[in-house]
Amino acid sequence: MYSAEIIQFGGEPCILAAGLDLTERKRTETQAALLREELAHLGRVTMLDALTASLAHEINQPLTAVATNADAAVRLLTAQPPRWRELAEALTDIRRDSQRAGDVVRRMRILLRKHASEHEPIDLTGTVADVIRLADGHAGLRRIGLDVDLSAAGPMVMGDRTQIQQVVLNLLLNAFDAVRDRPPAGRQVRLDISQRDGTAVIDVSDCGPGLPEEAMALLFEPFYTTKQEGLGLGLSICRAIVGAHGGTIEARRNTGPGMTFSVALPILTTRESGSAGAAGTPRLQKQE
Repeated sequence: MYSAEIIQFGGEPCILAAGLDLTERKRTETQAALLREELAHLGRVTMLDALTASLAHEINQPLTAVATNADAAVRLLTAQPPRWRELAEALTDIRRDSQRAGDVVRRMRILLRKHASEHEPIDLTGTVADVIRLADGHAGLRRIGLDVDLSAAGPMVMGDRTQIQQVVLNLLLNAFDAVRDRPPAGRQVRLDISQRDGTAVIDVSDCGPGLPEEAMALLFEPFYTTKQEGLGLGLSICRAIVGAHGGTIEARRNTGPGMTFSVALPILTTRESGSAGAAGTPRLQKQE
């Protein structure tokens, strides 16, 4: 980086120039970004490991239905006369269930893939909705009620779709853990999206026991955890991801039981969304 200006020295105009070598700082920033991406990928792998049972259930259900309908289709086809209308219905069900299983695998693959961070305009509501589809089965197996309100008018934000989904999924899994020891009727988690002061805010609330003051102070620090089996990296990775998106993440105790975690991300203006969206479209299509 260089700068120069004309000054008067002894009554004569002179050029005062200064240079600063930013090579080392740029190298450090690049290394920090690579480390953040490595940690983010590790966090996604760890989360999906926790979801193994529910994901297997989500895939097995439609595959079992496909096998059942395939057997029925064979019987309908060989009947005398063939029962064409019922056969068409069975084939329609096979197609629907195959798509359902494929969607689960697609969402898993997106979360697991290792890639350089790509910031582009994304629909936050649709991005979060895909996470809900992954987490809903997990909540059902643990008899947790998941209340979702995505009625906010689809705010657009600039960011990496996979990393934002990682943050939301991490907060949901933490909330599920927070309520797991409550009676089934009291296992409630809520997620909603709202818009406040030019930001899109994702709130994840639970009705668990909450956290003491000393835990609140250390909550986002690396390797700090209140779980016996935890590594203490999930929330620190979330903070790094949200910070890299120009946003904030905070935790607060509810007036009633439990905690609320809030992620605030800058909303794109119409002009920003339009100019950046044209360049971002190919990557969005490729990602899907």
